[in-house]
Amino acid sequence: MGTAHKDGKITINSPYLSQILDCNTTQRNYMKKFHHLLWLEEIQMEIDIQQYNMAGVAMTINNKMRLEVPGLAEKKPSVLRGDRLYVYYSDKLSERTGYPEDQLIVAVGNLGLNIECEADELRSRRNIRYEGIVHKIEREHVQLGVAEKLRRYWTPRQLFDVEFRISPINMWVQHRAIEQAVDFMDLLFPVKPASRPDQSHISLRFFCFYFNR
Repeated sequence: MGTAHKDGKITINSPYLSQILDCNTTQRNYMKKFHHLLWLEEIQMEIDIQQYNMAGVAMTINNKMRLEVPGLAEKKPSVLRGDRLYVYYSDKLSERTGYPEDQLIVAVGNLGLNIECEADELRSRRNIRYEGIVHKIEREHVQLGVAEKLRRYWTPRQLFDVEFRISPINMWVQHRAIEQAVDFMDLLFPVKPASRPDQSHISLRFFCFYFNR
């Protein structure tokens, strides 16, 4: 049904969509056609923003968790206050030690002891998705409000994976505008009058104003 290209674009081959979109826009099909166009645009936007996902990044914590987002000043990605990001505990190897953060390496002479110090509870946390709400936007950082559980387990060396999501608010507003357009069909699809209306009864009055200088 769909083909994904290297540039992130998707070609959808659907007789159902072709029947809806490959036709002239009329009052009868206006709402259905534009709802489907918005849904397709939303799918493409979700795909496009995935290129900004980050893996194995650190976050600092004060009152809120603070995340550095490269390209934020250029709006690549575009992040607004109130947007949602998804945060996971990362499986990426630590750049500092070369081992996962849950491994403790102890060297005794030529003997390396690899001590496993991650409990079952910590293992299960890797599969949990935490939601972060953007509270404040700085030049290259965002401050996130997250669950207390994520804050409690935070350590300076902990790495995270971050997924970006588009804000659904703009799409909701546009879908609502399409629903309300039913009251303005005469403006969207004006009908040419069959004949020119009789204007013989219209009289014009001219008023002259004199100004004393």
